[in-house]
Amino acid sequence: MLHREIMNFFDGNNIMPNGIHIVMGATNHPTGEAFVEFTSSDEAQYGMDSHRQNIGSYYRELFRATKRQQLVHLE
Repeated sequence: MLHREIMNFFDGNNIMPNGIHIVMGATNHPTGEAFVEFTSSDEAQYGMDSHRQNIGSYYRELFRATKRQQLVHLE
């Protein structure tokens, strides 16, 4: 999953600059998880309307996460 694919998936939503964070595994390859930071909680809720949709050929489930949860996964 690439930044570009995520941007296209959330087209119309306001994402923070540098607000896409792709989780990398032990071998430095994407795990399929990502965190997306929106400009407001309203934008985040609008983004959640895309829950259980496809990004390209990949089915995606969306979950709200706190900044702390994001930092734990990205360490």
